Amino acid sequence: MAKHLIRGACGVVPVIFMILNFSLCDQSRNYTGYEQALNMLRTTQHNDILLVSSDNYVFPVTYGRLVERMREDVRLYDRYNLIFQMPSMEFQGRSRTKTWEQKRDQFEKHIIIGRGRRDVFYGSFGPYSINMPEGYTLVPYGILHKVVKEKTTLNLREIERTWEYYATESLQESFYRDFMNREVSAFFYFSLGKHLILLGQASRGLEYLRLAATIGYDDTLIPSETGIFLTDHGYYEEARQALERALIYNEDLGSVYNNWGYYYHRIGDLKNAVASFKKAVELKTERFNFYNNLGFAYYELGDKTASELALKQSLLINEDQPEIKRFLSDHIFKEEHIQ
Repeated sequence: MAKHLIRGACGVVPVIFMILNFSLCDQSRNYTGYEQALNMLRTTQHNDILLVSSDNYVFPVTYGRLVERMREDVRLYDRYNLIFQMPSMEFQGRSRTKTWEQKRDQFEKHIIIGRGRRDVFYGSFGPYSINMPEGYTLVPYGILHKVVKEKTTLNLREIERTWEYYATESLQESFYRDFMNREVSAFFYFSLGKHLILLGQASRGLEYLRLAATIGYDDTLIPSETGIFLTDHGYYEEARQALERALIYNEDLGSVYNNWGYYYHRIGDLKNAVASFKKAVELKTERFNFYNNLGFAYYELGDKTASELALKQSLLINEDQPEIKRFLSDHIFKEEHIQ
């Protein structure tokens, strides 16, 4: 009799834990991946080009394209070059000594410049690190970023209509969200907050940015990206608070210090800007854009020798920077010749 009771108890114990943890395991209302793919593709127009990186962009759109056959008119490229592969990045006999990332950057510039009537979009959680061709920039466009020519006036009402078409059912549902799910949700609200601030609805926009920070409390990118965006738009106190959180959660401290340098530069504190950019290049010696920022800060501080050294180091890492060569020619070498 005792043996039967013990066996029965052992059989009941797993059932108890299953019942207690059912709410954690019940993902029947979790449509996040499907809606992420749907919203990405709803952002694009017919025959547009979409380049994706980060797991929460690559895998949802992979499911959408391969399983649901969503938007087969959109040309997809996976920036990891794993699934939707780019054509050979050795085109036009370019040097084989370049790193893979530099070759990829060259190919993406080739796509952007030769896009014709198509628009080019990026799905990435770190768009500020993407290297654009000269004369082009990335702007927030729904949950994606759109490539436009510099000084292009955005049609914010057109972007607002894009938000109206987004599927958001999973955002309203209550179920256990793991890190990946929270990342998608947090960046959705982060993008919405940026859009509202650009529309002039600052209080609502900041509210959504705070919600994004709450949902993605341990996200490595949201505090840093929030700091850059708020710095760009003059919300310096909120930007400082976001960058302080980035020092806690972001594993790429080189990028965080680079963002601090940008913050200090925008508020006119050039000495702290230089100090922050120096920390950035010490931590990430391969980031040519960090050396560029350091060089420009030194130049504005009046130290042209240090500026020249930093910019030349950037060119040693990546020689394909015509704008840096032109800056050296116009502002460093020419001024030295005049003196």
